[in-house]
Amino acid sequence: MMQYLITMPMLLFATVILGCLLATIKIRGVELGTAMVMFAGVLVSCLAGVYAWSLSEGHPMYERTYALLNASIVPSSLQDLFNLIFLTCVGLLASKNLIPIMKRYGTRFLAMAVVITTLGFAGTVAAGKLTGRYTAFEMAGVFSGALTSTPGIMASLSSSREAALEQMEGFASLSEAERRYIEGAAGRPSEGGTFGDEQRERYQKHAETATGIGYTVTYPFGSLLVIVLVNLLPFLFRLDVDEERRRYATEMEALAADSPESSGARKGVLFSTLSFFVIFLVGQFVGTLKLGSLSLTPTAGVLIASLILGARRKVLGLDFSMDEDVLKAIEDLGICGLLACIGLRLGYNAMATIRAIHVWLILYATIIGVAAMALGFVVGRYLLKLNWMILCGALCGGMTNTSGLSIAISVCKSDHPSIGYAASYPFAVVMMVLYNLALQNMHFLR
Repeated sequence: MMQYLITMPMLLFATVILGCLLATIKIRGVELGTAMVMFAGVLVSCLAGVYAWSLSEGHPMYERTYALLNASIVPSSLQDLFNLIFLTCVGLLASKNLIPIMKRYGTRFLAMAVVITTLGFAGTVAAGKLTGRYTAFEMAGVFSGALTSTPGIMASLSSSREAALEQMEGFASLSEAERRYIEGAAGRPSEGGTFGDEQRERYQKHAETATGIGYTVTYPFGSLLVIVLVNLLPFLFRLDVDEERRRYATEMEALAADSPESSGARKGVLFSTLSFFVIFLVGQFVGTLKLGSLSLTPTAGVLIASLILGARRKVLGLDFSMDEDVLKAIEDLGICGLLACIGLRLGYNAMATIRAIHVWLILYATIIGVAAMALGFVVGRYLLKLNWMILCGALCGGMTNTSGLSIAISVCKSDHPSIGYAASYPFAVVMMVLYNLALQNMHFLR
């Protein structure tokens, strides 16, 4: 029986069904919401892990179960597909408000990205300096993991090799702790204080690995943190989400009156498969463009493409004004699939991580992430006066976290957060890259 149940499709379907059932449960009149699909995935993944641990090596399901768990149950490509479907629908649904919102709040989204990433950077530096037990490579990984930044870790991995070489070249000027660390990874230098090519390559690989470990250990918990805080912040700060939505709608009506290009009827097709996949193609292209080490990533490219093409409505004979009910139905499919994949991929891996020796890194990342997001909320809400409908999206954009955006949309019962996300995300990417480069050249060991 178990050979039919412990398979990727069965675990995925069970996760979505269980999560959707849990989402309808009400506590004090409030539904738990779509976020339960992700937590159902974590539960299913953990249960699969417990089952695997109960098997002996000779058991017929031993190799098959561990192979599935070691592959994170669902492939990342499937998660990416659900993510693209979700983001395309979100962008098209929110595109009608893009122009007036950017005119009024553009600089505030920049401020949000700067505030969140700067707070995260300051927290990382403080944690590294206070403890003095981890290297700049590991702390750079923690920074990217705490803020769930894929562009950040890519820039950090790329710069780690160059930073490693610079450390070896300045070996004599380093602290005793740093010299011991390099010698432990690459071996002792020659009498002239120089390292051979083999030693340089060995230390460069070590630096990359240390950066990757810091990120891999903390990223799952950073992602969970964003999702939990998006749900908790309205409760903690006593925000009336329904009232925020009404105020936002009123504000949009006033802005639309001043922006003729965004007002008026949006008549189009029920759904255009061609136009939908064109957004995929354009978004993937935009996301892969690079300026030095800066890149938006394909997922952000798809969201930006869907917002811009949706705002233009018709481009080169293609109709991007699609029926809202159809888009919302496809969006629900994308959200459920995305959150199920995230939960399944996080659950068992998180269990294995907690059992490892990197608990302190997880704690640092949690503190850094909570501080960055909570203080970012305070700045956005009380200084920049942003409505929660777009503030929650800007928070997720500042943390460069797409899964958080899906929860924000679920909590707000609206696609409005996507504009805040898309507007703050590019600025956050730039700041993450710059701060990661700075971290690689800092000294934490003592």
